[in-house]
Amino acid sequence: MTRILTLIIAIAVVCSALPVSNITFAKENIEVVETPKASEPSGRYENKKVVSLSTKTKNAHIYYTLDGTLPNKNSNKYKENKPLIITKTTNLSVIAMKKGVSSKPATFSYIIKTKEKPLLQFVAMSDVHVGSHEMGDARYESFFDTIASIFPKPDAILSVGDMINDNGNDKPNDHKIVKEIFQDNLKRKNMTDTKIQMAIGNHDSTVAKMQEHYPAEWFTNQKNGYYETQIGGYYFFFLNGNNYNSDTAQRNWLKSRLAEIKSDPKNSNKPIFVNVHQPISNTVMDGQQASNPNLNIDLKDYPQVITLSGHSHLNTNDDRSIYQKDFTSLNLGSMSYIESDHGYQAVTEAGLAGRFEFPVSQALFIEVYKNRVEVERVALNADPGDVYEGGKWSAEPKPPFNSAGITTGEKWVIELKGETIEEIKSNFKYTAANRNKVAPQYKRNSKVKVENLDAVPNLTFLQAKDDQMVHHYEVKVTKEKNGFVVENLKVFSNYMFSPIPDNMNIPLEGLDGQTNYKVEVTAVDSYGNKSSSIQEAFKTGGTPPENNAN
Repeated sequence: MTRILTLIIAIAVVCSALPVSNITFAKENIEVVETPKASEPSGRYENKKVVSLSTKTKNAHIYYTLDGTLPNKNSNKYKENKPLIITKTTNLSVIAMKKGVSSKPATFSYIIKTKEKPLLQFVAMSDVHVGSHEMGDARYESFFDTIASIFPKPDAILSVGDMINDNGNDKPNDHKIVKEIFQDNLKRKNMTDTKIQMAIGNHDSTVAKMQEHYPAEWFTNQKNGYYETQIGGYYFFFLNGNNYNSDTAQRNWLKSRLAEIKSDPKNSNKPIFVNVHQPISNTVMDGQQASNPNLNIDLKDYPQVITLSGHSHLNTNDDRSIYQKDFTSLNLGSMSYIESDHGYQAVTEAGLAGRFEFPVSQALFIEVYKNRVEVERVALNADPGDVYEGGKWSAEPKPPFNSAGITTGEKWVIELKGETIEEIKSNFKYTAANRNKVAPQYKRNSKVKVENLDAVPNLTFLQAKDDQMVHHYEVKVTKEKNGFVVENLKVFSNYMFSPIPDNMNIPLEGLDGQTNYKVEVTAVDSYGNKSSSIQEAFKTGGTPPENNAN
């Protein structure tokens, strides 16, 4: 039975290790329901795309969402031979169900572009952190497959620091492994004309070790590791962010070269890409884990500059990963694991954990057009994974990744129109003044439920919606009798995984037995905009505590 569906998205078949939904996956002695298949692979396409979906399981129904969240039986039901026409980039998540049993979900991502040809295409990544062929070979085969599905012949791949994980010069020769992995995949994907350019990071040992292990054209012979190159006629600068702030020679070199470039009128609207491993103070992600404030001074008269940085591992799902004031700053996420803000908890198989590290890999896919730059945020892996403890992931996704190539948010468009500094800056839209002010919203009549009352109560509710993303939930539990707050949690929405869970299931640990409580839940986006709250009263089971007068 063929099922047709027109959509825009990147492939991801996900079996979540986390409690993401109230649907039932296939088990022993129950008919296995096959995950829906797509007729076309994920990737970059021009104009709309029609995709056929089918499942091998007879009489199974396909459900889908267009926002990347996990479908359930209340989601849109696919109608046979009635295609959906999708005209913009979208993450489509699908699932098949039969008699209450669900397949594993899948996400398909199609990046939809017009027929206008870009003047330059390149991939920018950071924080590779490879230490062996065992940890790098299979992952980077998958990563390069995804790169090729979006940019079959990219002009360049940039790796902006921390190719290895050297802490105190104990593994400096791991650079040789990174070189071999990249060379093998460039050859495998026939990217013969793709340039590789690297910047030094704080975990890359020394400039000398990078020069020893990489081809000269990938890096530089300059003794402090900073350099300039051109790719497709555009200027690219690679800085040593480990000492830029105090390195007068490096600063003077950069300022001099930028002034020379700017003096030519033909460069007034031409992007200049400045790559530095550490993010610049007071720019992306509100300056978290940033440094080198002197770059703000040195770049302030160059609104055509676009800086690319990593280091923090902070994710690209968050729109704070782009920042414009005097120039544009972009956060690259990380190719090894991403982080979210500290101070929150996440749901794991073991319960709630104070967690900010997630085994997700991200990069930016950048296209230069006349008077604008378009940036697609892409997860090369967004499979659900669990907590990092004792130096190991308890559930680390391994290829084949079921989420390869999904977009992590709407594309960013950087316009470089105008002749003067102020004219160009007037087109900046990712500024502090323009920060998002739209609060998340629950669906009408949304309710919370508290179940499993005789053991550890489980709070469950459908996720709220937001124009960008729900970052976390504030969960407040109070005793009904005296209003005493016994729990005040901030729990990630798990927005970094694909599909994003449709339900939140949050264990409420440490409550007294036979006690009346009230729980209140508020959805919050990454800018602090809050939804109205939903709440529920409940009474725990089990054994009452001593002297409980409730």
